[in-house]
Amino acid sequence: MFNLRRSFAIVASLALVSLPAQAQSWGATTDPQKLPDNTSYCMLWQGEALPLMNFMATPTGVKYVVVTDAFDDVQAGTPVSFDFGDGTSVPVAPATKPKPVEHPGFISGNVSEEALSTVLTRMSLGSYGEAPMTVTAGQKTQDFHLRSVAGDSALFQSCKDKL
Repeated sequence: MFNLRRSFAIVASLALVSLPAQAQSWGATTDPQKLPDNTSYCMLWQGEALPLMNFMATPTGVKYVVVTDAFDDVQAGTPVSFDFGDGTSVPVAPATKPKPVEHPGFISGNVSEEALSTVLTRMSLGSYGEAPMTVTAGQKTQDFHLRSVAGDSALFQSCKDKL
């Protein structure tokens, strides 16, 4: 079963690395990895310093995680969507706040297979332009560039297919 605490530990470890903003890039696991509880997972991530985000797939589902100061005031239950320059808006599960005191800008939630498929397609299409993907939580937003994400989104999908 997906463990949000384990996901947080992975995200937190990525957040500890301090790189300049221009070093922010996309990455993906090419083959399933193991969480400490032996659950297999695949991940697509952006960022090694704030802001950062990821999609984590396990055999039981997919979660999104976004960590940014822009979401410090976002309340649990706030609607969340992934929005693209072509006008596509993909709603996902409302925000949860796993560690509201320690990490107030950390939000997470479930992503349906249909929503994930749309997001990955739009991410791949957007990787050839300058328009970002915007994560919207209520009235707050955080942009993530899509440059060069097409290959990583394909690797993530391939890895996810092996779960």
